[in-house]
Amino acid sequence: MLKIDILSNCTLNGRNLCMLIPPRDGLDLEDKKILKSDSCRNKFISIIIPAYNEAQRIGRTIQELNAFLHQRGLHYELIVVNDGSRDNTSAAAKAAIEDYQVRNFRLIELKNNRGKGSAVTDGVKQATGDIIGFIDADLPVDLTCLDSMLAAVAGGVDLAIGARDLEESVINPNQNRIRLFAGRVFSHLINLVLFKEVFDTQCGVKFFKANAAKTIFERLTIPGFGFDVEVIFLAVKFGLVIKRTPVKLISTNGSRVRLWRDAMIMFTDLFKIRRNARQGRYNLCDCPRRSISNILPTQGE
Repeated sequence: MLKIDILSNCTLNGRNLCMLIPPRDGLDLEDKKILKSDSCRNKFISIIIPAYNEAQRIGRTIQELNAFLHQRGLHYELIVVNDGSRDNTSAAAKAAIEDYQVRNFRLIELKNNRGKGSAVTDGVKQATGDIIGFIDADLPVDLTCLDSMLAAVAGGVDLAIGARDLEESVINPNQNRIRLFAGRVFSHLINLVLFKEVFDTQCGVKFFKANAAKTIFERLTIPGFGFDVEVIFLAVKFGLVIKRTPVKLISTNGSRVRLWRDAMIMFTDLFKIRRNARQGRYNLCDCPRRSISNILPTQGE
């Protein structure tokens, strides 16, 4: 029997939910076995890169992701979603594909800038992988963090998310302290308004089983940066198996988040999500609540 994590029971509005407690030591022996096994190597992986005015960075991002996945012998496609960029993002992406000989690549062009949530949603709709993930165009985390996330989903988890608040996560000491503080305040607001199970919703890397991704993203209503919250909210509502994994943040500049303006929009998004749920907009009854016992046993079984 596969044993990945200790499990704990959670509740939301009186309903029983389950969630995975992340391992304490990052990529463990079980993860390494899964990564090398056919259960992972036979999976086709779709990675979506939402991009807005990323002409200066998209080439490096494609190069590093391609090298990382190729080195591990994985089957994959890279999907760049150009979210109405005003620079040469598309041309830079196409040049990188030729330079680094990426075999499976798609470029989705959005005429207008619709927001990160919309860009990722379009990518998920066209993704063909057994595992579907997305990562920010600036590659905010060390790519070795993807090992434990891919192993988790290949091993049975529905959703693996980077979690900067875990003890094992390594935070860049040069990161903007105002942004860090604002992020923590936003996390507390999420816990007050929507759910308490996940503290860090905004880390820019997440991986899903394909059916979980399709189920969640076909219901999304938030086009901007607040879409991550809606993703986790729906995952919790559906009782999906979520694994939070440590990440190592690397130094990046040029965040597309406009701190004060986007913060206010994201704050109002919380209440939009709550209102949508109360009005039945998510059609939650169409997706029966999952039992974690059907996917992963607890340690010791």
